[in-house]
Amino acid sequence: MTDAANGRAHITYGLLVLLVLAYIVVDALFYFFSSYFREKWLNLTAAAVRASLMHKYLSEQQALASSRDDNKSSSFNQLTNNMAVLQDDYLRATVSIYAELCQFIIAMVISLFIQPMLCLVVLVLCLPGLFIPLLNQKLLKASKKDVLASSEKYTQILRNILDGLRTIQLFNVDRIMRHLFDRQNQDWLTKQNKDQKNRKLIGSLSQLLDNFLYLGTWVGGIYFVMNKSISLGQLVAFSQLMIFIAEPLQSASGLMADYVGGQEAAKKIQANLALQQKNPVGQTINKLKSIAYQDIVYTKKDQTILRHINFKFETDKHYLIVGKTGSGKTSFMNLPLLDKNGYTGKILINGHDQKNIDLASLRARLGVAEQSGAIFSASFQDNLSLFRQKFSKSQLQSALAQAQLSNYANGEAFAKQLSSSGHELSGGEAKRLFIARTLLGHFDYLLFDEPASGLDPHTAQAIEEMLMQLDSGWTVITHHYNEALFTFADQILVMADGEIAANGPLQDPTIQASLMKLNLLKP
Repeated sequence: MTDAANGRAHITYGLLVLLVLAYIVVDALFYFFSSYFREKWLNLTAAAVRASLMHKYLSEQQALASSRDDNKSSSFNQLTNNMAVLQDDYLRATVSIYAELCQFIIAMVISLFIQPMLCLVVLVLCLPGLFIPLLNQKLLKASKKDVLASSEKYTQILRNILDGLRTIQLFNVDRIMRHLFDRQNQDWLTKQNKDQKNRKLIGSLSQLLDNFLYLGTWVGGIYFVMNKSISLGQLVAFSQLMIFIAEPLQSASGLMADYVGGQEAAKKIQANLALQQKNPVGQTINKLKSIAYQDIVYTKKDQTILRHINFKFETDKHYLIVGKTGSGKTSFMNLPLLDKNGYTGKILINGHDQKNIDLASLRARLGVAEQSGAIFSASFQDNLSLFRQKFSKSQLQSALAQAQLSNYANGEAFAKQLSSSGHELSGGEAKRLFIARTLLGHFDYLLFDEPASGLDPHTAQAIEEMLMQLDSGWTVITHHYNEALFTFADQILVMADGEIAANGPLQDPTIQASLMKLNLLKP
């Protein structure tokens, strides 16, 4: 436009205006489509990674009977803080680096046609700005790693406080927890500020060199104008190109800091996803007939839970398991539903090694009434059906009636909203909700972990009478003696120190002696 104004370029004013308007429209359209599709790709990629992480957490390789408390904060942090860093830093920086690199190359090529020598001067001035972020990768990576580590600790403390708020209040330790939170919050702030300080310091150095580049271009350009090598209009055009050259250099340090820092989050997520093993699908269980333990030794966290267990459960029979707290009863009952590692010996499902069984199909045939299950932030009906739409209202009401929760078998109760804390239900109501969930499944075999504990005597007796009326076989862990239930059971297993100390019917003298020792049966 400078050459057009001083008459050196042969172009009409009207055509110049049209070209300017066309440039404005094209630039706006280019900005819209490039920015929209870039953000859309970032969102799609982040959504796909979140879906992969959740699929991994919900996969059959996770230990079913474990609450995974040690990994809850880590998993939550992966899906929140680390994912935010991955999307906002690593992925966004990666796309921006490629875009800025393309812009830089195009601008350099155009400037090469205007004046090759001046382009060479510009290229030399660019090099220091390009190397500054590259030479400081180690510093940027270390500071971002500290931020991520502090963020994970912050998330852990936050979840501990929110999940244990009632306990904190009951034991009056709110000041201690507040101190722990404030200390970790301050540590996270310090790490964030240190990271920003390193990034801005490197950015300032890049800004300094960028100013040298821009002003050096003008100084060098004036020399070429004075020597008639280029026109003033070409110098102005060249200076505009410097904006497209300087912008990538100016943003290089910030983008490199984001990329290097985000790379740490990407590595953590990638390592987490790599833990998911793709084992071939095992044999499907269409009907569960038996579960046999052959010399099972189960160890958890260097502690032996079960010792040389040998026993066979027939799914058309009824078993009671008794024993002191910590004797291994729950682990013994739940072990077939765990992952396929962590124990020695063999578990045979219908005579087939559990390691070769499709665990998902086994879980579809073997129902578990949890002692302390999960309550979701959803309606009572969704908590009962676990969001499955296949159950009719009459089926839901029947399960509630069996579990002695008939007062919830109506539309108003079904619509009642529960929170994940479950404070809307009493302990006994929550336990009976877990029982009703299991009864809905129509499993081949059922496992009940202390179904009558914590209930009033009348309700406990009703639950135990319900057990004796079920069509399917079951195993029940109990600390409560009900003569009718113990007589009804085909076998009673007495656990002690991770071993089966005795087994047999109620009439067996050994069983009676063991029950007396546990104060379940009076002499």
